[in-house]
Amino acid sequence: DGLIPIRLLWGRNGWGTGVHPSTRLCLEYLSNAINYGDTLLDYGCGSGILSISALHLGAIHSIGVDVEAESLITAERNIRLNNLHFDENYGTKRFTGLHTREVLPFEVGPPGGVDICVA
Repeated sequence: DGLIPIRLLWGRNGWGTGVHPSTRLCLEYLSNAINYGDTLLDYGCGSGILSISALHLGAIHSIGVDVEAESLITAERNIRLNNLHFDENYGTKRFTGLHTREVLPFEVGPPGGVDICVA
């Protein structure tokens, strides 16, 4: 059936349940756009649902950015809950959470940029 189970802890902010139409559209887009090894920029990451989906679909790394510190904590917890926080093959973290104050223009991702951005 092609469905990917995603486990989510409920954060206090209530963002990223997968019910909102824009989230559902982004999930549908990611299901067709992600290629193995991609890096995703998830701007306004909320619960991390889009990052989780991308990592399940083959992205090697996701960068989650949010203005709310609570969202970044919730996203990190959800990434761990889905066992997607560490790549055993490369020995690297698969998710990086950044507050918007930490983002510098043109320096949010790796030197070559990111492959896909969702917001």
